[in-house]
Amino acid sequence: MVQTLGLKITHLTSSQENKEDDHNNGLDALDSARTALLSIDVAGGAGDVELEDAELQADTPGEIQYAFIEFTGALTGNRTITVPDRSNWWRFHNNTTGDFTLTVQTALGSGVEIQQGNWASLRTDGTDVINLLEDLLGGIVDVEIKTTTYDIKTIESFKSFTNEGATGNPATRPFNLPAAEAGLRYFFINHASADMRVVAATGDTIRIAATESASAGNIQSNAVGDTVQLIAINATEWFAIAVNGTWSFDV
Repeated sequence: MVQTLGLKITHLTSSQENKEDDHNNGLDALDSARTALLSIDVAGGAGDVELEDAELQADTPGEIQYAFIEFTGALTGNRTITVPDRSNWWRFHNNTTGDFTLTVQTALGSGVEIQQGNWASLRTDGTDVINLLEDLLGGIVDVEIKTTTYDIKTIESFKSFTNEGATGNPATRPFNLPAAEAGLRYFFINHASADMRVVAATGDTIRIAATESASAGNIQSNAVGDTVQLIAINATEWFAIAVNGTWSFDV
């Protein structure tokens, strides 16, 4: 039978009986697929989960036809979601737990990692998976408020962190960076009357302009409104690529 290329909807034929029933059932299934939320449990260790690529049947859309898909479950390893290598688009929600990554990609093309707790608008161009909103807006980030010591995770790359509501000595409630890994990026916003401190991992340094911290050193702000964006350029160095206000640090 002839099907549409993207959603695999079966065409009607001149010899087909009960055309109106098949047509209406197809419309109902298509409406459900493009407006309802599908939740898929992807719990488990490292491996691949291939979305069901079945044709659109009456009242039973295949997984790949849904526009909104949520992934749940506890991850014990990095997971890959494989989508077909033909043109389509989705809104995916990474609602998993566990300190591991979730990446959407085609069988042979490049993919996009979705941070935990985030939604991502993705499309395929027939080969690769592309993040629509990041391409359009230069990245969408979440904001986390932390008032006690917090160990930042690699899967939280591109998040913003603020100390709103924090009190007391910042040395007792630092933001601890993960071990540097090229491409990791975090944003820090001092939004409290108390200071804000960001600490590098053992063996790593933080550089602002020409000045570099000691190994496992820190940078600190003591004014509301100070901000800094840090990006890891390799396995040991964090660079400030956007600085507002005054950030002091141990050298």
